[in-house]
Amino acid sequence: MNRKFELMKNLNIVKKSKHFFFLLAIASILVNVFSLVIPIFFLQVYDRIIPYRSESTLIILTIGALVIVVVEMFVMTIRGIIASKFSYSYIHTAEDMLMSKLLSVRNFKQLNFNITEYQQSFRHLQKLGKFYSGEMFQSIMDLPFMLFYLYAIYFFGGKIVIFPISIIVTYFIAALVYKRIFMRNKVNFLETKKLKLSFINEIFSKIHFIKAQSCEDMLIRKFENKEKDNAVNSFKLALSSNSSILLGEMTSQIMLYGTIITGGYLVLNGDISLGVITACTMLSRRAISPLIGISKFMINLSDAEIAIKDLNEKFSFDDITDNKISIPFGIDSVIQIQNLSIKENNRYIVKNLSINIDKDSITAISSNSSLEKSRFFDTLCGIEEPDEGNIYLDNYKINHILIDKFSTGVEFLPKKGKVFKGTIIENITMFNPELSIQAEDTASLVKLDRLTVHLPKGLETELNEKSNETLPSNLINRIILARVFLHRPRVLICDNADEDMDEQTIDIFIELLKEIKINTVIIISTENKKILKICDKHFSIQNNTLVEREMEYYER
Repeated sequence: MNRKFELMKNLNIVKKSKHFFFLLAIASILVNVFSLVIPIFFLQVYDRIIPYRSESTLIILTIGALVIVVVEMFVMTIRGIIASKFSYSYIHTAEDMLMSKLLSVRNFKQLNFNITEYQQSFRHLQKLGKFYSGEMFQSIMDLPFMLFYLYAIYFFGGKIVIFPISIIVTYFIAALVYKRIFMRNKVNFLETKKLKLSFINEIFSKIHFIKAQSCEDMLIRKFENKEKDNAVNSFKLALSSNSSILLGEMTSQIMLYGTIITGGYLVLNGDISLGVITACTMLSRRAISPLIGISKFMINLSDAEIAIKDLNEKFSFDDITDNKISIPFGIDSVIQIQNLSIKENNRYIVKNLSINIDKDSITAISSNSSLEKSRFFDTLCGIEEPDEGNIYLDNYKINHILIDKFSTGVEFLPKKGKVFKGTIIENITMFNPELSIQAEDTASLVKLDRLTVHLPKGLETELNEKSNETLPSNLINRIILARVFLHRPRVLICDNADEDMDEQTIDIFIELLKEIKINTVIIISTENKKILKICDKHFSIQNNTLVEREMEYYER
């Protein structure tokens, strides 16, 4: 049973970001308090300074108001920087956590969705990062000041406050309606998009069958229908999203002109002054801003809730860290296989297999079936769980050990290794600069330096993804050998690694095996007689079990 994955609980975003919240709160308080300065400035200018023609007072107030405006802009900039830093921190932490969890899955069959949908999930983090870029917290922190501004309008203008309150209530009700419409359209859009992607994946997985049956025209029509549904729902989603934005802008304009018209009648009746109506107009526009921010927050909250739900569903699988132990590598390196059984499509490919593989030895295991061998080696490495039985490294179950804590002691040499974007030396150290000197020694040990001496930058030559196709196979094999033997592994598992090696590389490989044999368990799958000659035991998977073969056959 998979554990329920909770993104927000795992990130613990609130607890880890208290200092961000504190700084945002201080910045929001300052911004909202400074917003009162300009309305009060115009109130004083129209009601006090102009009637009494006090030019000196006007100059002093203007300078003071300009200083406050500059400080307000500075504080708003600082608030934006704080929010952006929080957003980038959130995205980085979330992406790192999700990628680690995805890479730590022992068996990709545990993944509940295809890999394309997991790629889509990472895009949700960008939306969540924008949502947490201070927009959520700023809207919540600004909301109490709406009441503060309304009280200021009441304090200066009296009953003129009735109009802003009625507009705010009306807008709030309309925003709730738009949120429901947006939520419904968003769910419909995601569903049609998911169906379209699933349809595309299904076509690619059965492309040869489709070609053989000449079904292209029918599938093109089905795809066009799905594309049409996706386009319609995309239009509805964009319309509902833009409508909510237009609603906010329209409400802001109504608030502005409505307050001016309402205040105009009160000025004509002598209830308020020209300065008061000017101040109240500015304050009413400012009072609606937090509510517009909250309505946008509610729309984005719906988006964020869908994204979080999607991420929780996709990453609710057991990974390598679930109920696993971390142990030091100060052990005897003895592998014990007890009653191991592996099934494929409800059929045993290995059944009740038991064997001990001691250190200071090289054990060869072969099979006529690549499926049997690959599944056996995957289980031996702890990548897959055995259907029955257990595999122990000393007294520790292989699939209960944290492999990332064990990686310098256990190495796997694949049939065809890969190089990555970076220098040759970085490909050996796997981008750990602290191992550069050790990597140069290992490169010399596998005679890699003889192959790189003709390259422009030697071991510092840059590689990329295309290098796997363009570089000579012997150069790639030497890089992989240097990478594997860099840590002098205590357990080495090789899966037909010699098949793509030239004779010189095979000779180097044999010498390395001889050198690390002491205090090391070596399990190798090979049919190469030169390598089999140095093996201590040779087993073959026959009739679902291991059968030991005679070593004299290889004429040591």
